[in-house]
Amino acid sequence: MVKRMSRLWYTRCPAPTPFGIAAQKGWLEDEFAADGLDVKALQDADDVAIRRSHFTHTQPWSFL
Repeated sequence: MVKRMSRLWYTRCPAPTPFGIAAQKGWLEDEFAADGLDVKALQDADDVAIRRSHFTHTQPWSFL
């Protein structure tokens, strides 16, 4: 059985970029919500291991 993903994680540097603007305005959440996917920044995670994956790139279902 294939486990279906329900959350996408992203990370970015704080420099102003089109991706950063889309994240700030909630456009990422809006786009993926129709598919039942939650989108969350690694930096906003409660779990320190997830936040650390910004540097280690070990969090499953994450993108930069």
